[in-house]
Amino acid sequence: LEQQPDDPNAKRLLGRVLIAKDAERSVKLLQEACAMNRDVDTLFDLARAYSMMRLSADALATYREILDQNPYQAA
Repeated sequence: LEQQPDDPNAKRLLGRVLIAKDAERSVKLLQEACAMNRDVDTLFDLARAYSMMRLSADALATYREILDQNPYQAA
């Protein structure tokens, strides 16, 4: 991430690792990744991070966005 600060995949991976340990930082990184690439995997990680922070409305909205993108994909 230090070498490629604008890499959405690097932000997603670090955000994913931090979900359980530092959900607030995880949300920030995953929001930044989603600003560059709103793919299903990144959105799913963001929804999980929102859930960890007890941001239920944000998590639900993100899960709905995932279903809107691809209603047949199972995470």
